[in-house]
Amino acid sequence: MVRNYVRKTDRGTYPKEKLLEAVERVKNGDLSAYRASIEYGIPRATIVARVYDRYGLKSNSLGRGTFLPEAIEEKLAKHLHVMEKYGFGLTRVEIMELVGHYIAKNQIDNPF
Repeated sequence: MVRNYVRKTDRGTYPKEKLLEAVERVKNGDLSAYRASIEYGIPRATIVARVYDRYGLKSNSLGRGTFLPEAIEEKLAKHLHVMEKYGFGLTRVEIMELVGHYIAKNQIDNPF
């Protein structure tokens, strides 16, 4: 059955360029965060978080950042798709165990 995702909110629909421009103007003192929020149509909390670099905003996407590096996640996803193609789909628990073994083997620090 085909599913077509319908986005339920308008979070993060502003262009990244507008966000960066608003943050730069607030940092330079041209605008307050409140005025930039109104002028650019971006939530004030988002602008303030970017100005003060809160939450370690390393990711360009919404939500929590990833634990594993992006290249490793892509490699893992590719292997999981191949396994699924040949009838060996893994459950969520099995995937978490696989990632846990990878972390232990490569001695990645756990931020949790």
